[in-house]
Amino acid sequence: MALPLPQLHPLGYLDTVPLESRCFRRHKGHFLGRNSAPPRRTRRNVDRTVQGLRLCGDRRALKLVLNFTMDSSHKAFVFLRTTTPDHFENEEWFSGGTCNRTEPFKKGEVDTKDVDTVMRGIEMEEFEQAASLGAENGVTLKLLDTTRMSLLRPDGHPGLYRQFQPFAKDKNAKVQNDCLHWCSPGPIDSWNDIVMEMVVRGPHR
Repeated sequence: MALPLPQLHPLGYLDTVPLESRCFRRHKGHFLGRNSAPPRRTRRNVDRTVQGLRLCGDRRALKLVLNFTMDSSHKAFVFLRTTTPDHFENEEWFSGGTCNRTEPFKKGEVDTKDVDTVMRGIEMEEFEQAASLGAENGVTLKLLDTTRMSLLRPDGHPGLYRQFQPFAKDKNAKVQNDCLHWCSPGPIDSWNDIVMEMVVRGPHR
């Protein structure tokens, strides 16, 4: 039996969205071009279209924020943290994905998802451009790259316990897993250690 398709917003097709052409060229594997005929409406095609639009939106938002910050008169010391992957298994967050691992992954046990690889690539490109602009204006931009280290910690999410005592009223309650946000204390404490080390070393190292 075919899976039910999510509702496709009219903005799901690029011929209705005034996006920059370079955005399409970089992520054309994820959605349609302006002159493309809509493909057969399968769940895969819908998902790829939505992913592509999200990536273009993320790039434009990131560029806007970085350009504004790098042009600041405050001469700030800025960190850009890279994307952190989720660890949903057997489905996605909205369709029953699970999150029940209790130990970190070992080397070679997991690979970054395609969408996270592309997203990190976008961040690296925009970081390089913004860092050059910041250097001209006396603003320091440092990269806090947590993608790979976060990928290895599927055990650091709330899982079934994104809400306090989710089974207090019904031990058989159907509870949504959270394999995106992080527990505290948890793996993200290591991010603090890295930030402090970078601050101590100063903007020129």
